[in-house]
This record gives sequence, C-alpha cells and structure tokens, in this order.
Amino acid sequence: MPGLADVEGKPFAADRAGRWVNRRGADVVVKAVMADGPAAVAGLQFGDVVRDVDGEPAAGVTLDELRRRLREWPAGKVVALRVTRNGVSFGAALQLRDLIPAA
Repeated sequence: MPGLADVEGKPFAADRAGRWVNRRGADVVVKAVMADGPAAVAGLQFGDVVRDVDGEPAAGVTLDELRRRLREWPAGKVVALRVTRNGVSFGAALQLRDLIPAA
C-alpha cells in the first residue's frame, strides 16, 4: 500500500491514534474514531473530552502540537489519557500503532 502525501507531495507518517480531535473552547473533543483503531481499542467515543495526555493538561497543548506528538511518538508507545464522558472521568490507555505504512 503506498504511503500518503501532503499537499506538496511529500510523504508523511499518519497519526498513530486512529481518531480525530478538535477544540471546543479550551476542550479537546473526540470528533471521530476509526473502527478497530487504537482509540477504539482504548474505548474512546465520539464526544469524549480529553483532559490530560500523558499527565499534561490537554487544554495547555495546541492541536498542532498534540497531533505532532501522536504522529511522531513511536508505534507501541502507550499514551495515558484522562477523559470525560457524560460528566464521568476515566483513564484510557492509548497504544499507538502504525495505521498507514510510510512511503
């Protein structure tokens, strides 16, 4: 399977988390979860609010930085998340893995 390329045609490694997040105010909100991807295996769902990433408040990290970390941290790394769903806080262990082979 060929790797992906950015708009300039340069190859890049895909995010290893298998989910898409966005900001809602200061919150980092899960907007999509890839079936059978690392986020789904960790139990994340649409609408979950990520509070902490590896012990660091998610509100203090830009989306670009969060996405960079999840792309550059090695496959196999387990990222500790603190998540809130429907007002209930819980921990999740997100084990990163390569979802799309690099070119």
